[in-house]
Amino acid sequence: WTPPRVTVSSTAHQNPCYMMASRILDADGSVIVVGDSFVDVHAGPLQSLPIWGTNTISPSPIAALPGGAALNVASGLQRLCCSGVVLFSGIGRDAFGDLLRAHCARIGLYLREAAAEASQPTGVCMVLSGPEDRAFCSHFGVSDTFDAAELTDDVLGELRARHIHVAGFFSCAALRRSLPAFLRRARAAGCTTSLDTNNDASGRWGAVDGLWEEVLPLVDIFMPNELEACAIAGTPDDMQALDPPAACVAAAGMTHRTRWSLSASP
Repeated sequence: WTPPRVTVSSTAHQNPCYMMASRILDADGSVIVVGDSFVDVHAGPLQSLPIWGTNTISPSPIAALPGGAALNVASGLQRLCCSGVVLFSGIGRDAFGDLLRAHCARIGLYLREAAAEASQPTGVCMVLSGPEDRAFCSHFGVSDTFDAAELTDDVLGELRARHIHVAGFFSCAALRRSLPAFLRRARAAGCTTSLDTNNDASGRWGAVDGLWEEVLPLVDIFMPNELEACAIAGTPDDMQALDPPAACVAAAGMTHRTRWSLSASP
């Protein structure tokens, strides 16, 4: 596979995907998005969470939609750039997996599937949306079992990798344990790197699998949302949450519901 010339739309100037594409990609390389792909089963908007033993009615049809941090980023980049985007992710051999494959084919996103055992299901997240927030119930499935071992130096060369974006860190146990070695190889091959973490169901945040000590020092751009940034930095103040990671990376960006913040290291 040869990545075609990258073209970036001039719209959505404050979108993190746009910023990443416009500042990092060039005409001779591709961005490889590595991480989780889920089917999101949406219900809502609900006025309150369901109560045990009751039936809560969703006012809108319940829908199964493509999701997962990595798939969402890759899809957004594909729509902005039109070309030169690769998704490396684990997807099960089931009906949910077929839904995700059809989505990638429909938007022209190059999907490079990680090796997976036939018994491993596609990751699924049940999303209950309310007037102001959401709640989740997830089964990680194959997203929790694949790693980056298949992305060898030869594969990075074949894909003409220019930038590696890792998404869904907390949803991909095997992948995150393989990240330090993979990111070192990618940087040695001339790639820049970025990371967004997703939510940590364990509540351990920065203590998980060397995020602070081993992973962040190998990342050029760190891109959590405000909840993730505060939890990882151990502060309730989102205005201070970027200070600790900014000491480890070249730039740390934080997405809010209404704005986008950026902190650059000296």
